[in-house]
Amino acid sequence: MTLNEYFRLKHVPFLDVLSGICYLNWIPIPIIYSLYLYRYKSKRDYIDFAFTFLLTNMLGFIIYYIVPAAPPWYVALYGFDMNMKAPGSPAGFIHFDQIIGVKIFSSMYSKNANVFAAIPSLHAAYPVITVLYGSLSKKLWLHIGFVIFTLGVWFSAVYSGHHYVIDVLAGGTCALTAFLLYRLLSRQPMINRLLVAYSKLI
Repeated sequence: MTLNEYFRLKHVPFLDVLSGICYLNWIPIPIIYSLYLYRYKSKRDYIDFAFTFLLTNMLGFIIYYIVPAAPPWYVALYGFDMNMKAPGSPAGFIHFDQIIGVKIFSSMYSKNANVFAAIPSLHAAYPVITVLYGSLSKKLWLHIGFVIFTLGVWFSAVYSGHHYVIDVLAGGTCALTAFLLYRLLSRQPMINRLLVAYSKLI
């Protein structure tokens, strides 16, 4: 039995709500932090964060199309046969919708155009970027908060049945790879000059 299968049988209302809140903030919190860097730190910090975010997405989408992978909820419903017409599913987050009385996840995932994009998990990747750049804030409590937030999203991804553990680890690796690749590229003299010039324009 995988963790996804266990949590599908043993879900807890408190964790249903907590995991839903964490999952809903996978994009808002990184974006808010990037705006914080733009407003209160240097423009270069903001650019570094933004381009790492962009590179993470590029790597993630490339892998999606090279290695299409089904999420746990799909396997539970359809097995290992590829059904290209299968609609998206809120999976375990249906409990969040039922508890708060609003169909947030049900509505969101009904519009999912590609159910075979489980690996790498960009839900798991985005919070990692906030951890990697969290030290720029010079606030220890905020950096620790990003670590807790990342672990919360990772747990939520598995708890809800949207990702296997390997998907989550792949997402974290994707973000780290993008971070290291960007640092390598940004240190090239020509690229660094372009980034410096761009930071003066925004």
